[in-house]
Amino acid sequence: MNTDTHYGENSVVNDLATYFRRIGFHNLAIGDGFNYYLPEDMLVTYAPEWQKHYFDNEFQLRDPIIYHGTTHDMPVVWDELQKSVADTDNKVLNHARDFNMRNGAVIPIKFGNHISIVSFATDGLKPPTDIELECATFVSRLIVRSHLKAKFFQHHEIQLKPDQLAALQILSYGGSRQDVADKLQLQPEGAKSLLDRLYKSLDAKNGNHAVGNAARLGLLH
Repeated sequence: MNTDTHYGENSVVNDLATYFRRIGFHNLAIGDGFNYYLPEDMLVTYAPEWQKHYFDNEFQLRDPIIYHGTTHDMPVVWDELQKSVADTDNKVLNHARDFNMRNGAVIPIKFGNHISIVSFATDGLKPPTDIELECATFVSRLIVRSHLKAKFFQHHEIQLKPDQLAALQILSYGGSRQDVADKLQLQPEGAKSLLDRLYKSLDAKNGNHAVGNAARLGLLH
């Protein structure tokens, strides 16, 4: 019987779940596209009894796993997470242990404003090893990054003109708007107009954001 809680058509959570099951972790909670504590899509394979208990008690509103995942960048095992949160928030993890989920880890995955969280539980007394957590984090970020890159290309026509590519290259080396104007022999207003068009093409708010998006899309060499 399928006891997964799954909604939406988001292939990110499916690919993440496939990877974690392959390496032996079957108790998963994966959320993609978080806005505060709510994901756009999720896949949960925890026991249905725990899922009911969790949502009946509105644990999602004070879950330290979600809080860590949306506010931090580094993965952490549950034991370490429990030491860093208030007693009221420890209630969620304490209750999880009552449902035979004794150890686990949370992996935040962030690219720009996009947040995904993977939490996986074990029924053993030992938490995941450093190597297991490091490898899982690396692969998880690759999976999410590849999906975001494909999604970005699907929804944005990236057709940068030569002057935009030149400006992007200057920005990638730490250059300023004035550097763009100087190197491309533009007036200040011309450099501003060029960068505005570049930012719009890359769905970016500023130079650093543009360079980051371009790097993720493979536009920088």
